[in-house]
Amino acid sequence: MKKISRLNPYYFVVVIFVASLIFYLFDWSTLYPHFSLGMVIFFIVFLSVMWIVGHFSLPFFSRIILKARMSGIRYSRTLILFILIFILLGSLGDGMYSKGFPIIRHIDDYGIPMLHVITITLAMFLSAYSMQLFCYTSKKIHLVILFVSFIPNILGLSREGIILSSISVIIIYLLNKFNSIKPKVLVIVTLGGVLGAFIFGLAGNYRTNNQVGLKTTDIFDSSLIYQMGSANSDIPSVSKLSPFFWSYLYLTSPIANLQAAVNNNVEMDPEGNSVQEFISTQFEPDVISSRMYPDYKNKVVMYGYSSRVSESLNVATTFYESYLQQGWLGMIIMASFFVIFPLLYLYFIYLINPGFVIIGVSILDVMYTMSVFDNPWAFSGISIQLILTLLLALILRKNKIN
Repeated sequence: MKKISRLNPYYFVVVIFVASLIFYLFDWSTLYPHFSLGMVIFFIVFLSVMWIVGHFSLPFFSRIILKARMSGIRYSRTLILFILIFILLGSLGDGMYSKGFPIIRHIDDYGIPMLHVITITLAMFLSAYSMQLFCYTSKKIHLVILFVSFIPNILGLSREGIILSSISVIIIYLLNKFNSIKPKVLVIVTLGGVLGAFIFGLAGNYRTNNQVGLKTTDIFDSSLIYQMGSANSDIPSVSKLSPFFWSYLYLTSPIANLQAAVNNNVEMDPEGNSVQEFISTQFEPDVISSRMYPDYKNKVVMYGYSSRVSESLNVATTFYESYLQQGWLGMIIMASFFVIFPLLYLYFIYLINPGFVIIGVSILDVMYTMSVFDNPWAFSGISIQLILTLLLALILRKNKIN
């Protein structure tokens, strides 16, 4: 069990950041600044602490995962039907409101404000929930529900939503069906990751080329992303390998933007930022914090975007806005939260309804993977899933399936 329990958020964040830092050193873009000593020290300490905590908490993860397998899952057919109807009608409403779907044609602002966020959040949660139900029951109806749950992200051509949901589903399956990660599984997952990165690039070319009206039907034409990322690569921009530059840029540009902000000593508000604003905007879903601080995103654009390595590359890791508000102290606070939260959250789920533990682990794994790109605590589409899991764990303590 200890081997499979390594699929915990602590190891995930180490792997994704180490991969990002290694690829960063390949220097495939002329935009990226060199690492500062402070940045090197911060990441060495942060990733070391995460690995140590992940290692020493392996018995804890083994215990709660085993208990989750034995406990059986609780569910409500009425609730599942409600979510299905909601996400299908929500997707239809998004298409009618936007007069089409991004999978068919380019749309700048797709979806009904607020409703679209709810639809995507419920769809991503249903993906995880239905896979967990399938692992317990082996009923094919749950696979049908799983497929339907991907429809909102497919229609919206949301590569991020599809990838994050896929990661969550794969983790749930592995945690339920395997006690150790065999070499064959690693090979399959690795090949799947490479294929996913390739498809991600093809979808990026298709969407971007159509967005700017480029007269080409060649989805291997990566000229635009090469220009945006100032590619420093011997691989031609129109080739079978060029779509991989999308994944390289997405994986490494957040680190570059964070380093650029540190180099320029960027402050979001020279007059100081309140502790309350920092806590709200960094640790609450943005669907909540945006109501409390409606001008916050404008402030980030005003003070922070000027330091980006490129106007086209906006993301900058989970630590970026913490640094803009509170400097190195903000980054340390964010790092400390990453260390503490999973153990407390999962232990609480374990106490009230252990059948939902694996769903909780998978959501945290996705969030910690996402942290190299953005702040997962503020991203409502994923962070609210933690709340939904907790609520269902509290409510659905009957109707057990063995």
